[in-house]
Amino acid sequence: MASRVLTGPAHSAGKPSAGKPGLLRQMWEDVNCVFRRDPAARTRFEVFTTYPGVHALIGHRLAHALWRHRWHYPARLLSWLSRMFTQIDIHPGARIGRRFFIDHGCGVVIGETAEIGWAEPPGIPASAIPPWAAAWWWVPAPRFSVPSAWAPTPASAPIRW
Repeated sequence: MASRVLTGPAHSAGKPSAGKPGLLRQMWEDVNCVFRRDPAARTRFEVFTTYPGVHALIGHRLAHALWRHRWHYPARLLSWLSRMFTQIDIHPGARIGRRFFIDHGCGVVIGETAEIGWAEPPGIPASAIPPWAAAWWWVPAPRFSVPSAWAPTPASAPIRW
């Protein structure tokens, strides 16, 4: 009898997919994201060792991996420990995408049903997606004028130095 190959979400939960980086690569990407976007960051080592937003995100990524494998109590315990050290509360069930950055995050709370971030479709850069289709980028108009140098830029935009 020939063996069957089982596929689908139930059978690939622990396997890394082609479009999604592994846990260590994602942590390295988080540190690089902060280093490139925060003008106060001097070195990647400084970002990795002293930024509570990075610590909270690394703790969340570990807790979320446990949560996906239905280890809910260890995930909640790790989330609680992360909150005790960083003052940033992220539920392990929350889905946080790539290139997410918390700066000065004391008191930030992200709940279980939160979905933050947007993954680019495979093979399509964000610059090729029309602005009207990118609902994730819409924000209400500010009540005051913001100089263009301070305006947020999409993740795919080049970094201005």
